[in-house]
Amino acid sequence: MSRKQLTFDFSPKYQWRRIEESPEDREKINGTCLVGSISCTWETLVNTFGLPDSGDGYKVDAEWDIVFKGTTWDLMFGKDIVACIYNWKDGPSSGGPDTRFLTRWNIGGKLSLAKEYVIQAILEKGGSLLPDNE
Repeated sequence: MSRKQLTFDFSPKYQWRRIEESPEDREKINGTCLVGSISCTWETLVNTFGLPDSGDGYKVDAEWDIVFKGTTWDLMFGKDIVACIYNWKDGPSSGGPDTRFLTRWNIGGKLSLAKEYVIQAILEKGGSLLPDNE
């Protein structure tokens, strides 16, 4: 028996937005975990997603929480794709450089597709990734 491979359309039909501080929105990021990482500049992330939220001041210094709607996954299963982009223990709160100089960013989500949608959003905004991406 062969498995059918699902293909996901990254066409402009989907939209993303930042997750707000409302309890309903914050609930969306509960249960996320590391799904991958990307290498890009701080400027690339800011130009794509705006200024980050501050992290916990201990392990995370900058965080962008994003929800993607209208994706193939959303249309097929009624589930948003949530992505959390953040640094981990390498910024100022951990004795590292200012976040503006970081180039390695973790992606959290409930699905590994979160990383793919983050990359697609960056590329669609004219941003680029650094060569050492996984």
